[in-house]
Amino acid sequence: MKNTILIILTLIMFSCKKESNFEKQIKWSNFYFKSDSVSGKYYEKLAMFVPVTFENDTTQYEMQFDLGADMSQFYEIPLREIKSVSSKIDTFNTNQYSIKNQLYLDNKKSQISEFPIMKDWGEKGSKIIGTIGANEFKNKILVIDYPNEKFVILDSTSIDFKNSFNLVEYIEKKGFINLKLKIENSYYNFLFDTGSSTTPLATTIPLYEKFTGKNKIDIDTIRVPSWGINVVSPGAKNIYAVEIESIKLKSNQRVYGTDAEHILQFFKEEQIDGLISNPYFFDNIIMIDFKNKLFGVKR
Repeated sequence: MKNTILIILTLIMFSCKKESNFEKQIKWSNFYFKSDSVSGKYYEKLAMFVPVTFENDTTQYEMQFDLGADMSQFYEIPLREIKSVSSKIDTFNTNQYSIKNQLYLDNKKSQISEFPIMKDWGEKGSKIIGTIGANEFKNKILVIDYPNEKFVILDSTSIDFKNSFNLVEYIEKKGFINLKLKIENSYYNFLFDTGSSTTPLATTIPLYEKFTGKNKIDIDTIRVPSWGINVVSPGAKNIYAVEIESIKLKSNQRVYGTDAEHILQFFKEEQIDGLISNPYFFDNIIMIDFKNKLFGVKR
């Protein structure tokens, strides 16, 4: 009996050591949150940004970390001010450009070889030159450590490391991550969006009314830019728990409703009920396995 217990303890110790060794080998990259005020309300963690550099250019720029965008893209106005890349811009139609230039996300080489450029977007003199979208992680495993503001893009993981996450399947549409949320014993499809932290849940007005109840708590209305259009959204605390299958998320997060035509059209086209964003995961390490369509939170 004693020998059996000793063997089991040895196996557990070996397993922990193996997992620890894998994690020690991970070469993390950094992101950082930017703070700002929206509609007079201050957000300490408004949006996620990644430091980026171009090949043969030591100047550090910034790109927004936005999984609510299906592809990475540059902003034309600040990009044209970068000498090392401006001469490589090729026009392929009247509204968009493409560019081939090696990009580095902090210390990680981007796997994208060609980037579209949003014409007339961005600001002169700005270091914010674009958006990092979901196609950057195609066939990869993305781990985001929210508390320590770091991330890593992996080709594979150890079994122990993967098993340390509570993983569930997600549906991918056009590169977007669609999660099935359980709210008040009903299921809804929400797109996971790291692009903004102003609205933990953004949905339609009818669902906003349903999730917040008649006697709304912590009422809040914000005006936020959405695809170049200012949108007014009423908000209040969600009175129900939110789960992604077996993953229980933070409670008491706000829900915001919208009747903006272009947002409702986007919801309809993507067959989703809304967006879920960063505030639900501020205290977590999450894994998105783009190969096997798995989403998880570290236990």
